[in-house]
Amino acid sequence: TFTMCLGVDDDVSAKIFPKLTPILLNIWEQNTGIVLITEAVNDILGQMASVKGMAPTVLSKCVPPMIGIISRASMGARIEPGVVERAIDLISAMVRDWKGEELPPAFFSVIEPLLKLLLLTNDKSALQSGTQLLLLFLKKAKTQMLAGKVSGHSVIAVIDKVIDRLLGNNV
Repeated sequence: TFTMCLGVDDDVSAKIFPKLTPILLNIWEQNTGIVLITEAVNDILGQMASVKGMAPTVLSKCVPPMIGIISRASMGARIEPGVVERAIDLISAMVRDWKGEELPPAFFSVIEPLLKLLLLTNDKSALQSGTQLLLLFLKKAKTQMLAGKVSGHSVIAVIDKVIDRLLGNNV
């Protein structure tokens, strides 16, 4: 019900979102072990990121900590089970609900750590969520993905390695 009210009034949204975003992110961080709560917060933040003019506020607060989680996991850090999956799911919710023509650059900062994670992790839930996010990126930002580079390689070449890994049962 709450998500239905988001974005109804741009002036109200402009006043509420900068205050609400850190509160919701804090709730997310304090309840990473409770899937129902993190999924609800993911949906709300996804909707908030899709409201015209509010994306910069929401993205600037939410994307960096989620990238941090994904990056630490891609480097082999021990992270509580399910947290990486829910971090990926939060970014997925924002990408999925994005209504603009092109995804903002903030989203693309997740590509490199996401691809590294997909190439290295054995966490099945992170692999599933990461693959779904990758598909969303390809669907929503095909041109940007085709032009992208990761560590000097084309994004598509790295995605090819991910697919080889997944299909080769190297997981």
